[in-house]
Amino acid sequence: MIKKLIFSLIFGIIAYSILLYLIDIETLIEIVKYVDPIIIFIAFLFILFSLFFEFLRWKYYMNSLNIKVDNAKNLLIFLSTLSFGFMPMKSGELLRYYYLKKEKISISKSIPIHFISNLTTFFVVLLFSTPILLVLDKIFLFYAFTTLLILFFFSLKYSKKYIKALKYISTKIKFKKITKLENSLESSKKLLGIKHLVRGFTYTMIYYVFMFFSVFLVSRSLGINFSPIIIFSIYSLSLIIGAISMMPGGVGVVEGSSLILLMNYIDNSLAIALIFLIRFLSLWMTTFIGFVALYLLNLKETLHKK
Repeated sequence: MIKKLIFSLIFGIIAYSILLYLIDIETLIEIVKYVDPIIIFIAFLFILFSLFFEFLRWKYYMNSLNIKVDNAKNLLIFLSTLSFGFMPMKSGELLRYYYLKKEKISISKSIPIHFISNLTTFFVVLLFSTPILLVLDKIFLFYAFTTLLILFFFSLKYSKKYIKALKYISTKIKFKKITKLENSLESSKKLLGIKHLVRGFTYTMIYYVFMFFSVFLVSRSLGINFSPIIIFSIYSLSLIIGAISMMPGGVGVVEGSSLILLMNYIDNSLAIALIFLIRFLSLWMTTFIGFVALYLLNLKETLHKK
């Protein structure tokens, strides 16, 4: 994990160095210099509010699986993984389940939270990307991704045959991983109930609504009067492209795809300033928060051992 973290950091530095080399840095600095810092601070507060609702989703899923952890420690566990937020496909969040294992909670029981959370997140981001897909006449991508999500949903929701087969196999051979997989399928099935899906979807929607307001404030602070819905839709589509690329945090891919699309509608320099500010607030500032939480969590565990 540490090696992946170091690689991701180095990759991020290289990617941003290349982007800064390719653009007019002086123009970028001139634009950002006149941005109201109070507006940027409020935009960052909206991102913090969005994280609060993501934490509520995390806690709700844990309660649904009868996973109990001290609230203060649970918050630190949740926030600490933001330090690995730039790793591919949110794989850094897997650190949460490592810490839950330390609390004597099996990974096979808790890991479905990761997949179900990503399932709802992907669908919500896909919804927000539909305006630009319509503009680009690429709405078929929405239907294609939605079909895949539905197939994935039904394969987990109606997994009785898998479970029966696993139970039969487990009676024939002694293989612990089969039991663990069975536990994971049971947890997944529980989280895919209508009630849990609606709650999870609601928390995720609120998370991205706050993100939308953050993007809206940043764009207005730069004097951009273009449709905030299209801007956020472009950003959402870029997040999907970044995730599919498997690059650490989508760094370089999210920025590049956002800029290519935004430059068709707004001034190049403004587009660059906008995406750099958004990524600074939503990725790098939250990464810093994650490192602080990770330090406090490790400090708390060290003191507890003493």
